[in-house]
Amino acid sequence: MTPVSNIVTAFPDMTIRELLEQMFKQRHTGYPVIDSGRLVGIVTLTDVNEITPTERDAYTVADATSTYLLTISPDGDAMDAFTEIHRKNIGRLLVTDERGELIGLISRTDLVTAFDIIRQSGGTESSLSARDGFQRRRALEWV
Repeated sequence: MTPVSNIVTAFPDMTIRELLEQMFKQRHTGYPVIDSGRLVGIVTLTDVNEITPTERDAYTVADATSTYLLTISPDGDAMDAFTEIHRKNIGRLLVTDERGELIGLISRTDLVTAFDIIRQSGGTESSLSARDGFQRRRALEWV
């Protein structure tokens, strides 16, 4: 899991052109949308590609934001997260607490990396939470 402190977000009043510039610079294709400190949706490259290039200065992130959020709790099972990501064909799940506040983000890449680490280290764990996957990955980055 990437913790909220390391997540780049988008804001409803950004123009689509500004968002696309951010996507190019950050090399991310999806962002949680935050309004006044609260999670209000998610916007992806697929969403903004529906807006023609000539309209990208006139439309804002609010116009392209999806408010249907696929989330997981920080203690959720990693296999459940992987299944949901695969079943919905999405690149990321938002990790939220019981109040719906953004805690982090878990991507398909995060999960594949965590599973690969377990496999290569000979681990036999049948359950891995979003938080565990992040902690294991961070611990191995320092080795």
